Amino acid sequence: MGIGNESFASQITISTVSSRPLGISIADFNNDRILDFVIVNYSTHSISVVYGYGSGRYSNPIIYFTGYDSFPVTLAIGDFNKGSYLDIAVELYVASAVPRYTIWKQQ
Repeated sequence: MGIGNESFASQITISTVSSRPLGISIADFNNDRILDFVIVNYSTHSISVVYGYGSGRYSNPIIYFTGYDSFPVTLAIGDFNKGSYLDIAVELYVASAVPRYTIWKQQ
């Protein structure tokens, strides 16, 4: 986290518990003007959303499962439903099937 004087604060470690994280996106998901992030967890069939509280503090990961035998590989962030909150689209690799996409929309 940059502290404004060309240096960084101490690192923050978020455990992904052997989930083989493949990607991360950073954005303000809850419109509180503090950056949050989402992590793609390939081997646990999930994504994790972590909310920023400010001052280098973050929530515990909130885990959303993508389904059995589906492996999330990439994600995109945008206001897909024009609801004024950012949504999350995840590309899923599904063994022996055409890749599919899942979208988590905020109200």
